[in-house]
Amino acid sequence: MEKMEKKVVQEMAEVKQKNQVREIIKGIWERPLALIGFIVITIFLLTALFAPLLVPHNPYSMDLPNRHLPPMSQVTRTVVDYTQEDPDLMFTEEEVTYVLGTDHGGRCILSRVIMGARLSLMIGVVVVVIRFVLGVPLGLLAGFSGGRFTDSLIMRIADGFVVFPDLLLALGIMAVRGPGIENIFFALAVTGWTGVARITRAETLSLRERDFVQASRALGATKGRILFRHILPNAAAPLLVMATLGLAGPILGEAALSFLGLGAQPPQISWGRMIAQARSQSPIIRGRWWQMTFPGLAIFFVVMGFNLLGDGLRDILDPRMKGGG
Repeated sequence: MEKMEKKVVQEMAEVKQKNQVREIIKGIWERPLALIGFIVITIFLLTALFAPLLVPHNPYSMDLPNRHLPPMSQVTRTVVDYTQEDPDLMFTEEEVTYVLGTDHGGRCILSRVIMGARLSLMIGVVVVVIRFVLGVPLGLLAGFSGGRFTDSLIMRIADGFVVFPDLLLALGIMAVRGPGIENIFFALAVTGWTGVARITRAETLSLRERDFVQASRALGATKGRILFRHILPNAAAPLLVMATLGLAGPILGEAALSFLGLGAQPPQISWGRMIAQARSQSPIIRGRWWQMTFPGLAIFFVVMGFNLLGDGLRDILDPRMKGGG
């Protein structure tokens, strides 16, 4: 009898998850802004995934005679082929077009924007994953404890992190640990796990008194099973919205840290690093606007895409928003 009840509960949960996926897909399709955000994010994710195949030129190769070229510049470039034994055949000329111009090192900006998508988006995804790995278990534990010592301890620790502004705390961590991608992951993750923990705790406090949780307790389910098989799946909707909206924050944070020289280091390419390098060359004063504009536009469109998609998911999954619509 108990096995049959568990099987029925599991089948009902699977049906609910399938219906929720269909609801999300249908909701995105019916909301133009959410659909635009989804398309923008998909384009950037595919660009990052296939970046080595999409770049028109080597993003790391310098061409000093052709530096600071404006967009749509066409130049003749000498190429050296070291596989040729005949010296007369080693040097050839080719016509190249720099669609978005070149930077102070003669590197193709379009190629660097495409390749920079990999690092910038990876930072956003990895930081959000770390935040959820830290925040979700702590939020579940605090919410299930419900006002006891464990709940108070976790929330007071979270309050200690909230006291400091995120960027200021990240700057302090980077100043101590030094620049580098691994340190960026650590600094941005440490500053953002508290929001995840608070949302998870609030959902857990609301769900722990529901009938299905009480039924699981009566059937003798362990605390871990209740938390991860019953409460967490039902708290997934607000966490999904938070994850989507939260992906923009680390990308902006990395851009800010790289702008200050504490982010990605050469030869790594990120949009923030490109803006920092362009700033050192006084591009606006010297009329080289393209060197800062295009990586800045990439950041703008990615952040806009995540925000539009996150707002759409909130409208789809939040019952209060449905009622208000």
